Amino acid sequence: MSSKDKPYGQLGKMLDDLARERDVRGPYNIAQHLQSLSGYEASGQAVSQYMYGRSFPRREFIAAFAEAFELSPQERGRLAWVYAYDSRPEHERLAIVELKRASDSSLKNHQQL
Repeated sequence: MSSKDKPYGQLGKMLDDLARERDVRGPYNIAQHLQSLSGYEASGQAVSQYMYGRSFPRREFIAAFAEAFELSPQERGRLAWVYAYDSRPEHERLAIVELKRASDSSLKNHQQL
């Protein structure tokens, strides 16, 4: 399977979504954007590795990305979540809601016994 056939990892999807919202597409263009606006040097190949989940970026890359793309506090929070937990916050929220429902249902059934 070539890189073009393999989907981005969770972090890669988030980086891609945030960059595309600002009309920057692809790892090489993201790398160039970072260099020109924040001075952070990352090769297009390195950014590609991050996006496909083959390597993990340093925190400095994430900070430079947030600066170069002028992320809002909410976007920074979502990016930090994905960087730390490798899942999107909305996915976590849904899982928590489902666990709570299951727990509430179990507790209710136990009280009825």
